[in-house]
Amino acid sequence: MLDNALALFRKFKIDYGEFREEADLSNTISLRDKERSVSSGESRGISVRMLVHGSWGFASTDDIEKIGEIFEKAYKLARISKGKSRVDTGLSFSGKHKTKTKVPLESVGIERKMKNARELQTLLEGKSISSTSVRYSDSTSTERFVNTAGSECEQISSRIYAAFTSVAKNGLLMQRASERIGVSAGYEALDACFPLAQECPRRAKELLLAAPAPPGKHNVITDGRMTGLLCHEALGHACEADSVIAGSSLLKGKIGKTIGSPLVTIRDDPAIPGAFGSFAFDDEGIKAGGAVLIERGKLKSYLQSRETAAKLGSKPTGNARAQAYAYTPIVRMSNTVMERGESAVEELFEGIKFGIYARGMSGGCVDTTTGYFVFAAEDGYLIEKGEKTKLLRDVLLSGNLVETLKNIDMVADDFLGSPGFCGKGGQSVPVSDGGPHVRVKRVMVGGKTP
Repeated sequence: MLDNALALFRKFKIDYGEFREEADLSNTISLRDKERSVSSGESRGISVRMLVHGSWGFASTDDIEKIGEIFEKAYKLARISKGKSRVDTGLSFSGKHKTKTKVPLESVGIERKMKNARELQTLLEGKSISSTSVRYSDSTSTERFVNTAGSECEQISSRIYAAFTSVAKNGLLMQRASERIGVSAGYEALDACFPLAQECPRRAKELLLAAPAPPGKHNVITDGRMTGLLCHEALGHACEADSVIAGSSLLKGKIGKTIGSPLVTIRDDPAIPGAFGSFAFDDEGIKAGGAVLIERGKLKSYLQSRETAAKLGSKPTGNARAQAYAYTPIVRMSNTVMERGESAVEELFEGIKFGIYARGMSGGCVDTTTGYFVFAAEDGYLIEKGEKTKLLRDVLLSGNLVETLKNIDMVADDFLGSPGFCGKGGQSVPVSDGGPHVRVKRVMVGGKTP
């Protein structure tokens, strides 16, 4: 198929071209109280993207016998008008990669997967628990890619994801506790869910007795998941080069400028072994290598595709991703993380007479133009005289990205990550984020839930 695609490209006079073949096997199980739904799917298709006289043409089909037709269609679409698009063709990658698994996903039947999902749901139940939910999904994707820049590569990716929640209720007050796992691995990864699920009912019920977080500006310690939310939502989206070019990022023109504490280094790295957002090469045939976004407080790079790199006079970073073969690649994050620091976690609490410890994440929103964000933690603790005291609920953090990053005065030596699906431009792709515990001076606590 790839040889055939290369031969077809030679029939057309183009600036750049890429061909993708993809086959997917997937399963999804959703349990909410007594409601259950199961779906399994298999898909296969091909797509072609061409750049002709600065204009793009894209075509796809689920009938691989129509390869010649979609080449003709993509070429005709590209020739409808002349454009100003250019691409960097200086990087190429050839190779094969397969996710390491102990128990291949396709070797486990849907009946066993449903049985295990129901076992997880049982662990989420209990006295005062009014609702439970489990969402499980897995996928095995085989992608073959070739382009006119010299890339010819193949990757077989296996991913498993599970999220589960217990909701406790006392009168009109409701509180929830959630956990999730998401990795590039086989079915063996599900084993980690069971001890996590056992903790959800207890935490949800404890939150019914928790006090609301005191509003105002406080010194705040965030755990790795909340740190990761800041890295992904507030920084990562603002570093996507298409947003920079569109003028919708506050980081436009700030390469080399100080936007954070010298303790802060943040990178986007698709080559982290086993991480949910990892891949061997992006959907433009560039090897996964990663990009340092902030290095010791200074903005070092944006996330780039071949096209954005050409526009900004930079180099592609391997961050062009497409949801599936029928989608065009756009600039996306992969695994966005803050580097560990040198302080023990306990040291961050020392010296705080009155503050907030924010744990986990349950949502957030950000304006990449201004850098203003509002993030909701899952729970938290009051910090008094260096010690965690009262359990807190309704912990909302808000502020400005640059101001918050500059106010980080301690970074711990631990790490905790969190997986998820990131939506942009009508596409959703697997990602992860994370980092160490960090201490931030004078963060606004309180406000409305995003």
